[in-house]
Amino acid sequence: MTAFEAIGIILLTLLPFILMIWNKHRIEPQVQQSLDKRREDYWQKITTQYGEPVESLWTAEVPLLIYDGFLVMAGVRVPYDSIVNVTWNNADNLPWGRGNYQVIVRTNLPGHEFIHALMGDDPKEAMEMAEQIRNYMQK
Repeated sequence: MTAFEAIGIILLTLLPFILMIWNKHRIEPQVQQSLDKRREDYWQKITTQYGEPVESLWTAEVPLLIYDGFLVMAGVRVPYDSIVNVTWNNADNLPWGRGNYQVIVRTNLPGHEFIHALMGDDPKEAMEMAEQIRNYMQK
C-alpha cells in the first residue's frame, strides 16, 4: 500500500464524521430559531389570556407560568386546588441513555389528569421545578 492509498483510506474513513459535524453546525441555528419562535408565540398567547405571570419556570419546550391561585402548564390552566401530586422522573426507559427528565403534575381535571413538562437531561432541574411548584401551591 502506498502513502497515497493510505491517506485516501483515512480521508474516506473520516469523511462521514466531518460531514456530520458540518451538518450539525449548519442545521442547529435553524432549530433554535424555531424553538425560540414557538416559545415566544406561547408566551404571547398565555399572557394575553391570563396576564403577566408571577413567575415563569423554563422547561425544554415552553415555559410553565405561575400565577396567583393557578399555573399554566403545556397550555392548560391548572388551579392549585385541583393538583393532586407533583413529581418528576426519567422518561427514558433505556438504562444507557442520558436521561429525558420531566415534571409531571397529576390533577383532578377531566381530560388533563397528567400534565408533563420535558426538562432535558438534568435531573436536578426537574427536581427543583417540582419543588418550586409545590412551594407555590402552599402559598
